[in-house]
Amino acid sequence: MEEFKKKVISGSINPRWPKPRVVKWLELGAIPAIVGMWIPDWAGQYIHKISGTDYLFPPSLAFPPLVVYIGAIILWKACLEGVKDMGWHYNGVKISGTLAVLFAGLSVIAHFFIQPGLNVAFAVTILCKRNMAKLTPRMKNWLEGLGAHIGTATKKGFPTTIVVDSAKVEGDNIVKFQLSEAQVAQVKQNISENPQVALGPGGLGSIRAAYQFKGVARIESTTLVVEVREIYCTKPGPEAALRLDTLPYENIIKFESTRWRDTGPPK
Repeated sequence: MEEFKKKVISGSINPRWPKPRVVKWLELGAIPAIVGMWIPDWAGQYIHKISGTDYLFPPSLAFPPLVVYIGAIILWKACLEGVKDMGWHYNGVKISGTLAVLFAGLSVIAHFFIQPGLNVAFAVTILCKRNMAKLTPRMKNWLEGLGAHIGTATKKGFPTTIVVDSAKVEGDNIVKFQLSEAQVAQVKQNISENPQVALGPGGLGSIRAAYQFKGVARIESTTLVVEVREIYCTKPGPEAALRLDTLPYENIIKFESTRWRDTGPPK
């Protein structure tokens, strides 16, 4: 027996489960960590943070959810209890946990300086691991050639639609529309309350380019900037309402080539 003990490597993990104190800390930490991830949705904070409108709950509740960090710290405590007196295992958990808490704290401080607008929308998008829509050359050509019908709504859902006869597409999913002062007046309040918008190609495009684009909008002076996040087919028939942006990009190109011969509006 003494010979066996001498061969045990210092810092190795010996079976120590179940350990009541560890189980207790795991239970206490898991609840706020998991529940906290859903608090922003329950509070309706994501959409209000994006739009910049006031709301009942403090902005810090929205992003990041602080209660998750509290739960994570408790879980870290559970890990420390589990590897206590286990040499380098304990030191490793202690060092990595300290670094995680430090970076989490810096993240909290940084998010207090985030201004409402696209930056917050982008951050929420990244956290949710949401795929960004990618417009095809045909979609871009129709939007740039004939503009779009743009649907907005108040936070209570009352709709307003404007028609813009041209657009400029930047990158994969950013569409910019130059508005008149009257058009800005029509949609500015809606966008401030509810940045979600829907677009449909204008003119002949309403028939020949059967798409609907949904996304988040903001107004910069007299320019409406839309970040497209969802793309649908509105072609009559069994494929009506088919969501395209969830398909591989190559499949969207193939889908278009089998249904339309043109690559944009007639010159």
